[in-house]
Amino acid sequence: MDTRDGSDDLARALRLAWGIQERTSTRIEPFRWGSALYRDDLPQRYYSNLVRVEQPLRGVEVEELARATDRALDGLGHRQIQVEDEDDGARIALGLAERGYTADHSALLALRREPDRAGDPELVDEVSYDEARPFLAEVYRRELKGNDAAFVEPFADFRRVVQEAANGRFFAQRLEGHMAGLCELYLVDGVAQVEHVDTLEEFRRRGVARNVVLRAVHEARGAAADLVVIRADLQHWPIQLYRRLGFDEIGRTWAFTRPPA
Repeated sequence: MDTRDGSDDLARALRLAWGIQERTSTRIEPFRWGSALYRDDLPQRYYSNLVRVEQPLRGVEVEELARATDRALDGLGHRQIQVEDEDDGARIALGLAERGYTADHSALLALRREPDRAGDPELVDEVSYDEARPFLAEVYRRELKGNDAAFVEPFADFRRVVQEAANGRFFAQRLEGHMAGLCELYLVDGVAQVEHVDTLEEFRRRGVARNVVLRAVHEARGAAADLVVIRADLQHWPIQLYRRLGFDEIGRTWAFTRPPA
């Protein structure tokens, strides 16, 4: 059993995430409580155009934060505020909800144990970005509806940008001649993050997510990562799978988003 201090691991995991955000931004500006990050060639991507709170919000009123965010993201249709402090996020959640924001409350988990049972990671292949791209586009095609469907191709293209910034690798399992599921592995300075675990609906409940994650974990260990993390929404079922695969929670973060009117 791994008994390392979770607070240090959380700090390292956040540095990895922040570094990837910064390397994939076209512009970074000071924000009163942190940084404002922009991807000027992809302004519709919420997670690339945002304000990131990096300092305590003790004593800060929600209205004050919302106004500062409006100024920082003026000209964009959406608003996004990322808060890495669990308590700060909890305190402002209701006030932001009253102003039209939805909250994504996520856990960061670190690999601490062996999985509850073995999967079949040998069925998983490492694939290139070009091989993975049709699958990435299909996932976006199924997720993005209405006017957002126009962003399927740009969002799929952006995954190459992230790959280059994070030393990214793709791992996929095929079933019945089709790419059924895939995940990415980022690795920077000894910290690995498993990200974007997706299985097409028609191939779910067949162990695909387990297999691709276990293969990514195996590769992270082989690359001498001493910390392997994964992020999961606290309200969705994949977090239960990740816990069974040996990941334990080390911290929680918030992302507050107000979509275009």
